[in-house]
Amino acid sequence: MSIKNLWKGNRAWLFMGLLFLIILPLSFNSCASEYGKPSTTETPTALISADTLKAWIDAGKVNGTGYDRVVILDVTAQATYDAGHIPGAYYVSTSDTSQSRNEGVAMLSTEVLEGSKMDALVQKYGIDGNTTIVFTGTPSAGPGTGFIARAYFLFRYWGFPKNRLKMLDGGNLGWTAAGYSPTNMTQSLPVPSTFSVRNNLRLRTDLRISLPEMIEYSEGHVPNALAIEGRAAGTTTTGVYSPPAGTDYVVFEGQINGAQVVTFSTLYDAGYKYLPTDQLIAAFTAVGLDSSKSAYVYCRIGVQGAVVFFVLDGILGWPATFYDGSWSQWGQLSGDAANKGQLTANSPWRTDIPSRSSNITYNWIFPRAIEQFTADGSVCSATYNIGGTITNSSGGTTACTNLPDSYDANANRIEEADKAYMNSGSSGGSSGGGGSIPSGC
Repeated sequence: MSIKNLWKGNRAWLFMGLLFLIILPLSFNSCASEYGKPSTTETPTALISADTLKAWIDAGKVNGTGYDRVVILDVTAQATYDAGHIPGAYYVSTSDTSQSRNEGVAMLSTEVLEGSKMDALVQKYGIDGNTTIVFTGTPSAGPGTGFIARAYFLFRYWGFPKNRLKMLDGGNLGWTAAGYSPTNMTQSLPVPSTFSVRNNLRLRTDLRISLPEMIEYSEGHVPNALAIEGRAAGTTTTGVYSPPAGTDYVVFEGQINGAQVVTFSTLYDAGYKYLPTDQLIAAFTAVGLDSSKSAYVYCRIGVQGAVVFFVLDGILGWPATFYDGSWSQWGQLSGDAANKGQLTANSPWRTDIPSRSSNITYNWIFPRAIEQFTADGSVCSATYNIGGTITNSSGGTTACTNLPDSYDANANRIEEADKAYMNSGSSGGSSGGGGSIPSGC
């Protein structure tokens, strides 16, 4: 056969081979099994305006089908949702985006969802690999936009690509301020999806700081990073484990060594709309943070600091990680027995020492309930009464008890469990095993 005829007979195969070589690298750069497909919901940042969302609603993208499907999650109180919300938005309780989990040293009240619960949340609202998710809610004075930002962080942690996650500027207040009407008609739940977080590329543990990592930072062992405290300076950590708020206290207050304060509520205006980009940048550069450093963000219980994380990650695109254990964890880890600390004086997890914390002030005064944890890491709040008697959270007269330092050697049980879940299998896509994260993912 001549060279000419050989070419004619095989050029289709050669063309297909060339096409494969072009497509193959692109498939490895996709955010997930389906998230690599084209989308018309791309925006410059994760923050979107009411006008953008209204255009998506008018175009039939909200609760629609196809590559450009949009789901709106309204993270708020049930009564607030019932009173009026964006048409097509699904109600999500603020308690649905976090849970109590044991990191290996102590129970934490506001942590990322474990894998099975995250899958249940995703599937309940019909979210799949084609979905763009818009987070909204009704901001208020205490948490501000914190619960909305918390949901954004949760989805980022579980590997959903940033270019498919959006926050409505101003939340529901931004919607009405733009002249759009809310509805009080409850949005019926969709047909559940079968999508699992295990379909995503990998767990984003690089966006969450564990306790050991925060301790390393506090001791000055992490170069080119800066801790940012999102709560107002002097905030007291109360009401975490024994509602109503204000009835229980961590053992001590203070500040993580090396931290600078950028109070979350200074990052948006009176209408809860985020400040212009140049003003946001100025707020961080004023305390020594820029895009060349990694921000280690924390707050009181893991809500307000999520606002700071969102600004850095979702708007500015700067390196940011979130210590969601925050002070509700850090302030428990005391080895000062005189102030009801539950660790031994030389515990490797003790944080009430000068090498790890500054401005240390103990909360124990008569009578006061102090958060304490038991040998299995669970928490009970014991009130120390003036006469010396003790009342625990269940109303008995026995103090919270623990076996000193009977905890995980590495104190990173949460991320270990979540990595195991991601690697336990897939429902049709990537097993979440690892690899680099492409830009925008």
